[in-house]
Amino acid sequence: RSVACLAALNKFPECLQTLNRDVKEDPRNPDLLVLRAAFYERFGQPALCHPDIQRALVLEPQHGAAHALKQRLLRRGREAKAEAVTKALCGDLQGALLKVSFAIENDPSAADLFILRGTLLRRLQNFTAAREDLTRVRALVAAGSPEAREAQRQLMLTHNDCAARCYALGLFEEAVGLLGEALQDEKHEEGLYINRG
Repeated sequence: RSVACLAALNKFPECLQTLNRDVKEDPRNPDLLVLRAAFYERFGQPALCHPDIQRALVLEPQHGAAHALKQRLLRRGREAKAEAVTKALCGDLQGALLKVSFAIENDPSAADLFILRGTLLRRLQNFTAAREDLTRVRALVAAGSPEAREAQRQLMLTHNDCAARCYALGLFEEAVGLLGEALQDEKHEEGLYINRG
């Protein structure tokens, strides 16, 4: 009841404090976990919803509210991805990056979202962040899956583009090192050998 009163007053920190206390006292209560996840969603923190939803579904696999909240987040993630693709096709890479980042907050286990964001980051020449996202895909998918192969391809392109940037800046050793890294994973990519030469 106190949580509902605090929520009606838009006192998010106090709501969260109360819910955290309640979850700590009763960690096996899926209703409390779903309630806390719903508050995270309501106050614009969808990335924090997922651990609570997952825990609630482990405790009660048929929990209706947990499934409904999860589906709402996944749908919001798919919609944001579609908007990101549209923006990228129109040349608005920064706008696309914002949309795909929002999609990841709503669906942090979707490998295709990390591939898309990694690709956008590569095109924006943020090579370190691109490598992080593309490497993260390995933890989300099975080796040899289509997503794993696409992430590997994008990682190779990231190394190649970063090497080209290093070369343009006169950083020849770094460029050769990056191309060497790319060749470890993509031995049949002729362009990498040409660029390294």
